[in-house]
Amino acid sequence: MRWFYAVLMTAMIFITGCGGSAGGVNVWDAVEQNDAAAIRTYSNAGGDLDIRSFGGETPLFLALSLKHFESYKALLECGAGPNVIMSKQRVVTHWAAIEEDPKWLKLALEHGANPDLVNIGSGPPNKGTPFHFAISSSHIDNIKLLIEYGADINKPDRLDCPPVTVATLQNDFEVVLLLLESGADYKSARCGGRTFQEIMDERKLIKGKYFDRPEVQDQLRAIETWLEEHK
Repeated sequence: MRWFYAVLMTAMIFITGCGGSAGGVNVWDAVEQNDAAAIRTYSNAGGDLDIRSFGGETPLFLALSLKHFESYKALLECGAGPNVIMSKQRVVTHWAAIEEDPKWLKLALEHGANPDLVNIGSGPPNKGTPFHFAISSSHIDNIKLLIEYGADINKPDRLDCPPVTVATLQNDFEVVLLLLESGADYKSARCGGRTFQEIMDERKLIKGKYFDRPEVQDQLRAIETWLEEHK
């Protein structure tokens, strides 16, 4: 589905002819061709790196959507903004946080991405920070990166649920342990009227193929041990 969106967006850019030329380079063409040198030429000629298509997207967002890493890297190195809130609440940093490969988020963070930026507006995607997006996608490498860059690991999501409770409800016990070890405020964490401990107790009572897996049992025991040691 993601590839279809990328193709559709590229077609839209060509059809609309939304500008973005400098130094003899059209930035949309350069991104589509994954031409880092052309992007640098465009930037050096004073081209707007955060120009919007008629759909509201930036060249950086297009590079991420197309998985054109050289274009993505060149845009960030030339000063494209990873914190730009585009139409429909989209932010490159948030989208990078749900990518399976952490290289997209890492590069954005290295170039000034705000780990606590809230995408504003209403409607999908849900309002939140890159950390909320990474938690909901269960990408632990991205979660680790955001923690490293100082993300607020206790900030509740739009439903007023802190990340440690969300990860628990998703049965992401490796993430739960990481959050606990990183200083998550589990004692005051609540979601849906239940405390973190109540949610954990419920998880331990669930039976099924997933919970019977040895690695899951090991994770649950590790959490239980950690909690016992930090009473």
